[in-house]
Amino acid sequence: MPFHCVSNYPQGEQTMNIVAIQGSPRKDGKTAQALNMLVEDLVSKGHDVESIAVVDHQIKGCIGCLACHKIRDVPGCVMKDDDAPAIIDRLVAADAVIYASPLYAFDLSAQLKALIDRHNSICKWSRPDPVSLFEGKRVALLVTSGGADTEHVKGIFDLMFGRTLKATVIGEYFLPFSFRPDFGERARMTVDAIAADLTA
Repeated sequence: MPFHCVSNYPQGEQTMNIVAIQGSPRKDGKTAQALNMLVEDLVSKGHDVESIAVVDHQIKGCIGCLACHKIRDVPGCVMKDDDAPAIIDRLVAADAVIYASPLYAFDLSAQLKALIDRHNSICKWSRPDPVSLFEGKRVALLVTSGGADTEHVKGIFDLMFGRTLKATVIGEYFLPFSFRPDFGERARMTVDAIAADLTA
C-alpha cells in the first residue's frame, strides 16, 4: 500500500522533512485525530510531512539475527518480505520523526511496537565501533489513553531513542481521558506544543 505524503506548501528556510508514524490499529480513532491535527499544523507552517499508518503495512517482528549490525552505513535488515525496511529507510532519511500510539495494556500498541523492534537495524550496538543512524535526529512520542494511566510508558521512549539510538528526544506527550468532550481542545494544545518543540 502506498505511503501518504503531505507536502504541497512552499518550503521556507527552516523547512523540515518529518515522518509521522500513526501506531494505532484504528485509523479514525483518537490517536489518529490528534496526529492529523499535528500533521496539518506542521504542513501549514511549510514543513514536508509524510504520514505512515502502520496498520496499512505488513510489519513482522524482529528475529534478532543481528545481520544488520554487520553493515555500518545503512539499516541493512535481511527481512525483505514485509514493509518495515522501506519504512525504516524513510525514518533514517527524515530530519524528525513523530511516533503516536494509544495506550494498550499499559504499553504502546503491538503494531507500533513491532516497528520499533525493527529499529534494531538503526543502531549497530553489537559492533566494536557502535554507530546509530538516528544520532541527533529529533523524535517525539504522542500517547493517548481512555483513562489516566498514560504515563506508564514514560521514560521507555527516552531509554530506547535517547540512550540507545542517540536521537534527540524533544518530548513525550500524553493525552489522557480521550473519551471526554474536551479531548479536541486538549489535543489542540498538545499538538501545538509538539509542533513548537519539534521545530524550535
